[in-house]
Amino acid sequence: MPVINLNYSEMKKLGDVKVLIAVNGGPTKTEADSTHIYLASRYNGYFITLDKRLLKKAKEVEILCGAKIATPSELLAYVNSSVEKLTNQKNAGYPGAGAGVPIE
Repeated sequence: MPVINLNYSEMKKLGDVKVLIAVNGGPTKTEADSTHIYLASRYNGYFITLDKRLLKKAKEVEILCGAKIATPSELLAYVNSSVEKLTNQKNAGYPGAGAGVPIE
């Protein structure tokens, strides 16, 4: 596992994620999953998985740390929707559309 420098509040959040997802995945799997989920939250992103154990906890994890747990098809639907919104904005003549402007 790579070394990640965390401050106290970040370590606490990572610990909270570990506790939340620790069911029957075993300590090694839980350690890796919780670290990856935490890193997704740190960069305001998604954790993509087909693991039903984690998908069942998706809402709780998002509330706890902000990471969005999704299936590949859910992420693809989000990306397609975002591209469609940008295309519509660009076609409507909104300035900056398609130039990295946040959609949400």
